[in-house]
Amino acid sequence: MQFQSYFYAASGTGLDSFFSLPRFRCAQTVIDDAPAFAGIYGLFEGEELIYIGRATSDPGHTIRDQLLLHRAGNLGDCTRAATHYTFEISRTARTREIEVLADHAARTNGTPRCNREAA
Repeated sequence: MQFQSYFYAASGTGLDSFFSLPRFRCAQTVIDDAPAFAGIYGLFEGEELIYIGRATSDPGHTIRDQLLLHRAGNLGDCTRAATHYTFEISRTARTREIEVLADHAARTNGTPRCNREAA
């Protein structure tokens, strides 16, 4: 499977733009086509957002690399349960991750459950 475009640009900030991004199944063959770029990503179990993370462009730490590590359970059992993921390419991944996590906290009074377990 090839992505139509790796450059899914979220318009605006926070969760609304993040949730408007396409979601992909957490299957090996799908993740193999995920971008090897820096950005943020979200993991979902069904409709529930369970984790928000960031990736760098460093080898072994790209969006694709991080997704593969989560799928294998190398980053904890909680995220291994993810059924779908989304991503956003970003040169300012750390800032964007903070924005999305802050918006999530403001709306839900907390962080995604797997972010809490990883802390």
